Amino acid sequence: MNTNFNETLGLKAKSVSFTQEDNQVYWQHHKSLIYYDGDWFYITRKDNEFFSVLWVDQSENDNLDRWLVSSITHAQLEDYIAGKLEALKLIENTVVRFLDVNYQTGELHAVHELDWQDVPNEYKPDEDLYHQVEE
Repeated sequence: MNTNFNETLGLKAKSVSFTQEDNQVYWQHHKSLIYYDGDWFYITRKDNEFFSVLWVDQSENDNLDRWLVSSITHAQLEDYIAGKLEALKLIENTVVRFLDVNYQTGELHAVHELDWQDVPNEYKPDEDLYHQVEE
């Protein structure tokens, strides 16, 4: 487990327990939103719950990708896909989770939860990031 999460990032995050089922849910794609050599921003779904999943960084020392996950509504998802809602508005003002995932094995390594206002700005999507609507 990445025990230096809070110290490394200077965050007020708390560790959250997780199950193997959580691991499977976070990686079951519902819709890719940004793809470049792999998914960078996508939607996953569990029953009637939707989650946005955004790649934010990669550790140099322990083979971990860090993903920012937040719960979203179906209406928010539809507005984002229609180009009416920017990515930042899609996930702001929520309790978010950072997932540390081994990028070689796909194994969920750690989960940390924090309030949106405590997420570093460099991890937040650009204000002008909208879904590209194909015409």
